[in-house]
Amino acid sequence: MTTNDKSKEAHQLVKKNKEEKLKYNIEKIVVPIQGDMLPDVKIYQDFNLAVIREMAKENNIKVETKAFPTFNDINIALERGDINVIPGIVQTYKKEEFALTYSYFTGVIYLSNGEQLDSEKSYSMLVRKTDDELYNFFNDMISKFNETGKLKELQIQYLGERNHLK
Repeated sequence: MTTNDKSKEAHQLVKKNKEEKLKYNIEKIVVPIQGDMLPDVKIYQDFNLAVIREMAKENNIKVETKAFPTFNDINIALERGDINVIPGIVQTYKKEEFALTYSYFTGVIYLSNGEQLDSEKSYSMLVRKTDDELYNFFNDMISKFNETGKLKELQIQYLGERNHLK
């Protein structure tokens, strides 16, 4: 193989990798944050946001946050299309116009003093059923991050010893 052939092969590999990264036609993901959270619960919100930011970063997608006073306001914002996703939704959430992604966190939610705040549940991301591309993006990235250990790494970084890692 000549130097020129090696160069072409390397160029094609770089081009293929770029195409794979840009396979989603998503420019921006708007994520809600809730302002009235206890510091112990805010840690989980920070974890959720970090997961989305890492997914977006790998695909050159911008992430924007929007603050809301209550969870009910967040639900209304998703219905209206003011935001794209609600992370940290329990798998049993049922509302016909929404779709749940694969679970990206399963565990008990603990306060910093070790007290259990919520029993063990599996948490997903909630998107509108009409947002097929976003739904597929999150499911693809959750699968990838599970395979590569990135989800566990983020869980350790943000939740530390607070949760039993699975």
